[in-house]
Amino acid sequence: RVEGAKLTQVAEAKTGRWGQGAAWSRDGKVILLQGAIDKNIEVYRFDGSSLTRDPAATLSMPIGR
Repeated sequence: RVEGAKLTQVAEAKTGRWGQGAAWSRDGKVILLQGAIDKNIEVYRFDGSSLTRDPAATLSMPIGR
């Protein structure tokens, strides 16, 4: 949660390995997490107090070695 210049932890979730990036949707209800080792982008839903992984929305990125 962002309150002015203060950040407060609201939720956490176990994610893939070697996270390289994250992006929130404008409405703050979806977060995308990029995993370098798993070569995917995981999708999480945020309800204001908890994160839930959406496995059906995970994007596989099988590129590179």
